[in-house]
Amino acid sequence: MTVKKRLLIVICFFIANCTFNTIAADDMHNPFKIDNVYIVADIGTLIDSKSLALDNGAKDALVKLMLYLSAYSQKNDNYINKISSCINNVKSISNLVENHVIRSERMTSHSYSGYIDFIFDKHKVQNIMNTCGLKYATKSGGETLLLPLVFEGKTYRLVDSESDNLLYDVLNNTNEEFGLLYLKKMLNKNILDVNILDPEIFLNGTYKDVLNILQQYSCTNAIVFLFKHLDKKSALVETKIIRNNKEYHDSFKYQIQPNETEKIFISRVVNELLKNADLVWKRGIQKDNEMIFSSGVDLEISTPNEWHKVRMILNKIQMIKQYKFKTISGDNIELELKYVGSPEMLSSKLLENGLVIFKRGDKTVMKLTN
Repeated sequence: MTVKKRLLIVICFFIANCTFNTIAADDMHNPFKIDNVYIVADIGTLIDSKSLALDNGAKDALVKLMLYLSAYSQKNDNYINKISSCINNVKSISNLVENHVIRSERMTSHSYSGYIDFIFDKHKVQNIMNTCGLKYATKSGGETLLLPLVFEGKTYRLVDSESDNLLYDVLNNTNEEFGLLYLKKMLNKNILDVNILDPEIFLNGTYKDVLNILQQYSCTNAIVFLFKHLDKKSALVETKIIRNNKEYHDSFKYQIQPNETEKIFISRVVNELLKNADLVWKRGIQKDNEMIFSSGVDLEISTPNEWHKVRMILNKIQMIKQYKFKTISGDNIELELKYVGSPEMLSSKLLENGLVIFKRGDKTVMKLTN
C-alpha cells in the first residue's frame, strides 16, 4: 500500500470515528494539541518500535489536527486530497511536534504501545498549511452560550428534562468541547436565574441586546438551536449564531434513516447542528450570510389597529431589515420586505408572530392570523 493510500485511509477513518478534544494547560483551549492518540509498533527492538510508533502517531495526529482546523466540511474530497498531498511533502513530521505527553504505555523487549497527547508547534504547522494553500482557523471560540429551545404554541422555552427527555439527554451528554467551540449549555436544570435568560431576546435581538446576558454567564458568543418540530420521523431546526456583533441564520431539515432509533436520530441531528456551527466559527460569519433578499407582499388589513399590529410584528422580527410601502389602496397595502435568511425562514418567523403568507393567483398575500 502506498503512503498516499495509507494517509487517505487514515483521514477517512478520522472523519468517520473521531471526536477532537483539545484542552491545553495554559489556556484550556489549545487548538494545536491532539489528545489520546493510540500508537503501536512491533519491529524487533523496543527502541525501534517506540521510535516508529511515535513517528506514525505524530503523522496520524497531524491528519487529525489539519481536519480539526479545517475551515471546510470534512466531506470535501478536494480538501482531503490537499491534506494528503501536504503531509506527503513534510520531510519530518516529528519536527513539528513541540511536546508529547505519555498517558499510558506498554512495553516488551520488541514492541511498544500507548496513548499519547501530541502538542504541535503552532507556527510550523501554520507555515506548512499556508504553503499548501490549506484554509484553516486556529482561534478557539471561547465560552459560547448554547441555548436549545423548543417552540410550543406561540411561546419558546428551554429544552426540558421532563417534556423533551431524549433531546435533553443527548444535549446534556454532548461534550462541552466541539471543534473550536467551547460550549456552556443552558438546560433547564443548570440555569441559576432563568429570569435574565429571555429566549425572545436571543431569537430576535442583536448582539448589543444580549451582550449583558452573555457577560453574566462569562460568555462572548451564543448559539441558539430552535427545534420547531421534532418527532420520531423528522426534525426542523433553526440555527442562529451571534458572534462579535455579527449573526448567522440557517434552517435545517432532517429525516430519520432506515434502522435508526429515535435516540440515534436525535444524536445525529445534534451532532450535525454542532458541526455546522463549528464550521461557521472557523470560516467566520461571512457577509454572504447577511445577503439581503427582497420580496413584495400584498398586506390585507381592515382597520388602522390591524396595521398597528402588523407594524409591531415587523419591527420585532430581527431578520427583517427594512419594509417600505410600494402602493396603498383601500384595505390593501403593497409592501416590500427586505430580510436575511431564506423565504421559508421568513414565512415561518412571520407565522410564529401572528402573520401568515400565502399565494393567491400570482400574488403573495400577507394577513394577520387573528
